[in-house]
Amino acid sequence: MLLRHSLALLLVAAFSALPVVGVQAADESAQNTSAAKQLHALFDAEWQRTLREDPITATHVGETRYDHRWPDASLDAIAQSNAADRTALATLDRIDSSALDDADRLNQELFRRQLQAGLDSSAYGAPLLPLNQRSTLSTLHRVAELIDFRTMPAYDRWLARLNTVDRYID
Repeated sequence: MLLRHSLALLLVAAFSALPVVGVQAADESAQNTSAAKQLHALFDAEWQRTLREDPITATHVGETRYDHRWPDASLDAIAQSNAADRTALATLDRIDSSALDDADRLNQELFRRQLQAGLDSSAYGAPLLPLNQRSTLSTLHRVAELIDFRTMPAYDRWLARLNTVDRYID
């Protein structure tokens, strides 16, 4: 998309007798780039938060930085996560959707729905459901199947995680 905008700018500059048109197109392209950069920076920041808040998901996707931890399922952690979701939603709403291309506008809307759905389900107590068909205490051992134990640090992180499993269960 950026390449298309750049080519359009070159054509306008080359074939237009009015340099103002080229400046206007450059301003629009800068706005599109700025809004897209804001959106993708938010996506990146929220992905990193997801990995921090849910170390099991991090392990699932091969991120080892959090292999020494379990998720914090405490009421305080749930409240902090919900507050962070509200902040992310407010940040998302400040990004000008008219300055985004169609794909990013769709991604913005899908992310908005995802954040709102999480807040809505939390309001009805979903995070307080301790057991479900995919995530129970009897399946915690499966996390070990995701870890590449070819290095000593991998074993150290797993042992650190195991040493705190009692808090996670509580």
